[in-house]
Amino acid sequence: MLESKHKKVLPPIPTKRYFAIGEVSALCDLKPHVLRYWEQEFPQLKPTT
Repeated sequence: MLESKHKKVLPPIPTKRYFAIGEVSALCDLKPHVLRYWEQEFPQLKPTT
């Protein structure tokens, strides 16, 4: 199996119940528009309001 030499270390997940889209995107190292797209494509991903 090939392993990447450039593994990113993601920050620890804070112990809180709700996160803003910007916080989640930073935690996952993704842009917010990617998360918004996933919300539309995958019904399992539902933000709480």
